[in-house]
Amino acid sequence: MISYLASVRIFSTNIYQSDIENDKTMFANSYDRQLSFKISCDSDLKAGKLANLIQSTLISSQPIFISGDIPVRKTDGTYEVNVFDIKGIDMDNLDKVAIKK
Repeated sequence: MISYLASVRIFSTNIYQSDIENDKTMFANSYDRQLSFKISCDSDLKAGKLANLIQSTLISSQPIFISGDIPVRKTDGTYEVNVFDIKGIDMDNLDKVAIKK
């Protein structure tokens, strides 16, 4: 059995449109890059509360600001950033956040 540490992940996909048309197809290809922000937590309960807090912040169209390390390319082609600081969410009230049931 594989055991994972408690964490929250935020996924982002950036789609890039090429300006150069392919000579054979006469089509300018687009490609995407997937990036995940991994926020390590002390416990599964804290991860759940943090996920709810981040989700409600994003739904209310409030920005969050993430500081992390340099993105690392994973074997599946995605990139992952280990987050060490988040601003824009009320981390002081994390213990007061209720888990949705």
